[in-house]
Amino acid sequence: MSFAIAVFSATAITGCAQVTEIAKKFSAGETASDAAPYIYLSTFKYDGSLSTCLGNAESTLRKNGFTEHFERDQKDEYGTVTADNPRGLVAAKIGCDMKIGSTALAVSSKNNKAAYDSYKRLYDAEW
Repeated sequence: MSFAIAVFSATAITGCAQVTEIAKKFSAGETASDAAPYIYLSTFKYDGSLSTCLGNAESTLRKNGFTEHFERDQKDEYGTVTADNPRGLVAAKIGCDMKIGSTALAVSSKNNKAAYDSYKRLYDAEW
């Protein structure tokens, strides 16, 4: 089962808000609301390297039970790590965007309690 995740971070640049989409995962033939009605997300300021951010994201997801359908994607100043939990109930994605100096966390599930519990564990983790 695949869930949808869309994470956005905003930062003020010369008085304007720049919105950057940093993560998406849509399953074929489903809308985001059909795929996962419960989505929790946060963005954080980050000033480290992209490789460190992605390495920590990967480690954090694995330590918190996100070990299925593991994907790591990296571009010049941007990358994401995506995984599902083994039962396929919850999907998580951590994005690192060095251009705007931020990371983002998104967790989604059709089950609100499962989504929130996983989000809280990842939010509280050091990554």
